[in-house]
Amino acid sequence: MFARPLRAAIAGAFLAVAPGIPGATTLTFTQGGWDGGGSLRLVLQVADTNGDGEIFFESSPGDDEVFGFGLSFTGNAALPAFAVGWGDLLDLIVVYTLDGGPLGDDSGFGDEGVSAIFVGATFGGLLFAGPGPFGTVCGGTNPCSVLGVSDAFSGVVGLNFTSEALLLAAVPAPAGLGLFGLALAALALGRTRRA
Repeated sequence: MFARPLRAAIAGAFLAVAPGIPGATTLTFTQGGWDGGGSLRLVLQVADTNGDGEIFFESSPGDDEVFGFGLSFTGNAALPAFAVGWGDLLDLIVVYTLDGGPLGDDSGFGDEGVSAIFVGATFGGLLFAGPGPFGTVCGGTNPCSVLGVSDAFSGVVGLNFTSEALLLAAVPAPAGLGLFGLALAALALGRTRRA
Protein backbone atom coordinates (compact mmCIF):
# COMPACT_ATOMS: atom_id res chain seq x y z
CA MET A 1 0.00 0.00 0.00
CA PHE A 2 2.76 2.45 0.93
CA ALA A 3 5.41 1.00 -1.42
CA ARG A 4 4.53 3.05 -4.49
CA PRO A 5 4.24 6.45 -2.71
CA LEU A 6 7.43 5.71 -0.73
CA ARG A 7 9.37 4.87 -3.90
CA ALA A 8 8.06 7.98 -5.64
CA ALA A 9 9.01 10.17 -2.69
CA ILE A 10 12.51 8.71 -2.50
CA ALA A 11 13.04 9.06 -6.26
CA GLY A 12 11.79 12.67 -6.12
CA ALA A 13 14.14 13.47 -3.25
CA PHE A 14 17.07 11.99 -5.19
CA LEU A 15 16.32 14.07 -8.27
CA ALA A 16 15.92 17.24 -6.20
CA VAL A 17 19.28 16.84 -4.43
CA ALA A 18 21.43 15.35 -7.23
CA PRO A 19 23.92 17.90 -8.54
CA GLY A 20 23.03 19.50 -11.86
CA ILE A 21 26.62 19.26 -13.10
CA PRO A 22 28.03 15.77 -13.78
CA GLY A 23 31.00 14.97 -11.56
CA ALA A 24 30.45 18.03 -9.37
CA THR A 25 32.14 18.05 -5.98
CA THR A 26 33.10 20.48 -3.24
CA LEU A 27 36.77 20.94 -2.33
CA THR A 28 37.46 22.47 1.07
CA PHE A 29 40.98 23.72 1.81
CA THR A 30 42.25 24.98 5.17
CA GLN A 31 45.39 26.92 5.97
CA GLY A 32 47.09 28.06 9.17
CA GLY A 33 50.51 29.43 10.00
CA TRP A 34 49.62 33.07 9.30
CA ASP A 35 52.04 35.68 10.70
CA GLY A 36 49.60 36.97 13.28
CA GLY A 37 47.64 33.75 13.79
CA GLY A 38 44.22 32.91 12.43
CA SER A 39 43.11 30.36 9.89
CA LEU A 40 41.79 30.48 6.36
CA ARG A 41 39.14 28.31 4.73
CA LEU A 42 38.68 28.13 0.95
CA VAL A 43 35.69 26.26 -0.51
CA LEU A 44 35.42 25.60 -4.24
CA GLN A 45 32.57 23.87 -6.05
CA VAL A 46 34.19 22.21 -9.04
CA ALA A 47 33.74 19.72 -11.86
CA ASP A 48 36.47 18.36 -14.14
CA THR A 49 34.37 18.96 -17.24
CA ASN A 50 37.10 18.09 -19.76
CA GLY A 51 38.34 15.01 -17.87
CA ASP A 52 42.02 16.04 -17.75
CA GLY A 53 42.42 15.52 -13.99
CA GLU A 54 42.93 19.22 -13.36
CA ILE A 55 40.58 22.02 -12.34
CA PHE A 56 41.20 25.17 -14.34
CA PHE A 57 39.27 28.43 -14.13
CA GLU A 58 40.28 31.89 -15.26
CA SER A 59 37.19 34.10 -14.95
CA SER A 60 36.57 33.64 -18.66
CA PRO A 61 33.63 32.40 -20.70
CA GLY A 62 34.06 28.70 -21.33
CA ASP A 63 36.11 28.11 -18.18
CA ASP A 64 33.31 26.24 -16.46
CA GLU A 65 35.20 23.98 -14.02
CA VAL A 66 34.62 26.22 -10.97
CA PHE A 67 31.06 27.27 -10.23
CA GLY A 68 31.12 28.09 -6.51
CA PHE A 69 33.50 29.96 -4.21
CA GLY A 70 33.72 30.77 -0.53
CA LEU A 71 36.63 32.24 1.46
CA SER A 72 36.76 33.00 5.17
CA PHE A 73 39.46 34.10 7.59
CA THR A 74 39.19 34.01 11.38
CA GLY A 75 41.13 37.26 11.78
CA ASN A 76 44.21 38.35 13.74
CA ALA A 77 45.93 41.57 14.83
CA ALA A 78 46.78 42.56 11.24
CA LEU A 79 43.61 41.44 9.42
CA PRO A 80 39.94 41.45 10.41
CA ALA A 81 37.81 38.34 10.28
CA PHE A 82 35.79 38.13 7.06
CA ALA A 83 33.85 35.84 4.75
CA VAL A 84 33.26 36.39 1.04
CA GLY A 85 31.50 34.40 -1.66
CA TRP A 86 31.06 34.05 -5.40
CA GLY A 87 29.22 37.37 -5.74
CA ASP A 88 32.10 39.25 -4.05
CA LEU A 89 34.72 38.20 -6.61
CA LEU A 90 36.29 40.66 -9.00
CA ASP A 91 38.72 38.09 -10.42
CA LEU A 92 39.46 34.41 -9.83
CA ILE A 93 42.08 32.05 -11.23
CA VAL A 94 42.22 28.43 -10.04
CA VAL A 95 44.60 25.67 -11.12
CA TYR A 96 44.45 22.44 -9.08
CA THR A 97 45.44 18.90 -10.00
CA LEU A 98 42.85 16.50 -8.60
CA ASP A 99 45.37 14.38 -6.69
CA GLY A 100 43.94 14.88 -3.20
CA GLY A 101 47.07 16.72 -2.07
CA PRO A 102 47.59 20.26 -0.87
CA LEU A 103 47.14 23.11 -3.29
CA GLY A 104 50.62 23.77 -4.65
CA ASP A 105 52.16 20.31 -4.41
CA ASP A 106 51.99 19.45 -8.11
CA SER A 107 55.44 19.43 -9.65
CA GLY A 108 54.12 18.23 -13.01
CA PHE A 109 52.31 21.43 -13.93
CA GLY A 110 54.19 23.84 -11.64
CA ASP A 111 51.48 26.48 -11.87
CA GLU A 112 49.01 25.12 -9.31
CA GLY A 113 47.47 27.88 -7.25
CA VAL A 114 44.66 30.33 -6.59
CA SER A 115 44.47 34.04 -7.23
CA ALA A 116 41.35 35.74 -5.90
CA ILE A 117 40.52 39.44 -5.77
CA PHE A 118 37.34 40.24 -3.88
CA VAL A 119 35.35 43.10 -2.41
CA GLY A 120 33.06 43.10 0.61
CA ALA A 121 30.69 45.76 1.87
CA THR A 122 33.41 47.76 3.64
CA PHE A 123 36.68 46.24 2.44
CA GLY A 124 38.55 44.76 -0.49
CA GLY A 125 41.11 42.01 -0.50
CA LEU A 126 43.22 39.47 -2.27
CA LEU A 127 44.51 35.94 -1.81
CA PHE A 128 47.45 34.52 -3.73
CA ALA A 129 48.13 30.88 -2.83
CA GLY A 130 50.34 28.13 -4.19
CA PRO A 131 53.45 28.31 -6.37
CA GLY A 132 51.51 29.51 -9.43
CA PRO A 133 51.27 33.15 -8.29
CA PHE A 134 54.79 33.17 -6.79
CA GLY A 135 56.78 31.07 -9.25
CA THR A 136 58.47 29.21 -6.38
CA VAL A 137 57.82 26.03 -4.43
CA CYS A 138 56.08 26.96 -1.20
CA GLY A 139 57.30 25.99 2.24
CA GLY A 140 60.29 26.84 4.38
CA THR A 141 61.16 30.49 3.76
CA ASN A 142 59.09 30.74 0.58
CA PRO A 143 55.53 31.93 1.18
CA CYS A 144 52.70 29.60 0.24
CA SER A 145 50.11 32.35 0.45
CA VAL A 146 49.64 36.05 0.92
CA LEU A 147 46.36 37.49 2.15
CA GLY A 148 45.66 41.21 2.07
CA VAL A 149 42.70 43.30 3.14
CA SER A 150 42.09 47.02 2.63
CA ASP A 151 39.57 48.97 4.69
CA ALA A 152 37.38 50.99 2.32
CA PHE A 153 36.99 53.82 4.84
CA SER A 154 40.54 54.34 6.10
CA GLY A 155 42.52 52.82 3.22
CA VAL A 156 44.61 50.87 5.73
CA VAL A 157 46.06 47.75 4.15
CA GLY A 158 47.01 44.68 6.12
CA LEU A 159 49.11 41.86 4.67
CA ASN A 160 49.81 38.43 6.13
CA PHE A 161 51.97 35.60 4.85
CA THR A 162 52.16 31.89 5.59
CA SER A 163 54.55 29.15 4.56
CA GLU A 164 51.95 26.44 5.24
CA ALA A 165 50.16 24.90 2.27
CA LEU A 166 46.41 24.97 1.66
CA LEU A 167 45.43 21.47 2.79
CA LEU A 168 42.53 19.63 1.22
CA ALA A 169 40.00 18.33 3.74
CA ALA A 170 38.43 14.92 3.09
CA VAL A 171 36.08 15.11 0.12
CA PRO A 172 32.64 13.83 1.17
CA ALA A 173 30.67 11.64 -1.20
CA PRO A 174 27.99 13.62 -3.02
CA ALA A 175 24.69 13.62 -1.12
CA GLY A 176 22.95 12.22 -4.18
CA LEU A 177 24.82 8.92 -3.84
CA GLY A 178 23.39 8.32 -0.37
CA LEU A 179 19.88 9.06 -1.56
CA PHE A 180 20.40 6.81 -4.57
CA GLY A 181 21.39 3.96 -2.23
CA LEU A 182 18.33 4.63 -0.10
CA ALA A 183 16.13 4.50 -3.21
CA LEU A 184 17.65 1.17 -4.25
CA ALA A 185 17.10 -0.24 -0.76
CA ALA A 186 13.46 0.89 -0.83
CA LEU A 187 12.95 -0.77 -4.21
CA ALA A 188 14.50 -4.00 -2.94
CA LEU A 189 12.33 -3.90 0.18
CA GLY A 190 9.24 -3.36 -1.97
CA ARG A 191 10.10 -6.43 -4.10
CA THR A 192 10.69 -8.67 -1.06
CA ARG A 193 7.32 -7.69 0.44
CA ARG A 194 5.52 -8.65 -2.78
CA ALA A 195 7.18 -12.06 -2.92
